[in-house]
Amino acid sequence: MKKLLILFFVSQIIFGGSWRISLDPAHLPDFANLQEANDNSSVVNGDTIYIAGNPANYPTATITKKLIIIGTGYFFNDNGFYNGTTNVPATLESVTFEDGSEGSVITSCIIQHLKLNEKEILIKRNNISWIELTEYSASLIITQNYLGDIIRDPGIFTLNNIVITNNYIWYLAIGETNNTLVSNNTIGRGANGNYFVFHNNILFSPSTYYYVFIDCDVRNNIVCVSDPAFDPALGNLLDVNMDEVFTSLTEGSQDARYHLRTGSPAIGAGINGVDCGMFGGDNPYQLSGLPAIPIIYEMIVPTIGTIDEGLNITIKARTNN
Repeated sequence: MKKLLILFFVSQIIFGGSWRISLDPAHLPDFANLQEANDNSSVVNGDTIYIAGNPANYPTATITKKLIIIGTGYFFNDNGFYNGTTNVPATLESVTFEDGSEGSVITSCIIQHLKLNEKEILIKRNNISWIELTEYSASLIITQNYLGDIIRDPGIFTLNNIVITNNYIWYLAIGETNNTLVSNNTIGRGANGNYFVFHNNILFSPSTYYYVFIDCDVRNNIVCVSDPAFDPALGNLLDVNMDEVFTSLTEGSQDARYHLRTGSPAIGAGINGVDCGMFGGDNPYQLSGLPAIPIIYEMIVPTIGTIDEGLNITIKARTNN
């Protein structure tokens, strides 16, 4: 299921038009905010929106078109990264994907509240305080993010075809699901829900934990406490000292500290011998949520050139796979 969904999203990311958003008029942006871009008739399905970093937050936006939305990342200074501009993130107060936004992608943004009222949305490499799932949320991929809570709305409904992989998550509460995978995450406060696959995760917070699984396939997880929700016969390791799992729980950047230390019991403890946690598997978490596009971080342009040699411009760039 995971591979099929990823192939679907790859097929949806086509080379449409591109637009720049900034709160700073000096950047000469196409639009001042995301809502203006969405509402403009020149912006059509499949277009890409690049959001510049700014010390101020961008206002709330409701997305009703299929857009690829790309920010700048987060935790730059902590991880020693330069994002090609001012090392300031693009922070959005709230984003809601509504009817018409099917097939959209949002990546490398800081978002205070993300509401998913549409299907087939890719949420990748963001720093999000709260993801809200609704009865219209379906066929979602939530991957490589640094997350606070993922919580479903109240009511009687089933979440279908959800993939949640390689994230840092503080708390996960998704209720009744169908065809849903929760794998290779690093989870703090706890997790609960019904009828989903829960593999290769690390659950690290002993003081606030809450685990309830109903008819779930719970295997090969690393858990900091002894809890009946995790059967040791199914490859789950209980009462694990987290100081022996991670490089540090108190030092380093907020995401890099969850790298596995040498000799960690989480190394190779997952299904088919993969590492458990957000840095394990085929698509590990990427520090700082840098966008998977080339970034020019230095350009030297001489003031004069010659007829014979022209103008020799030096450009330094890197990719963030």
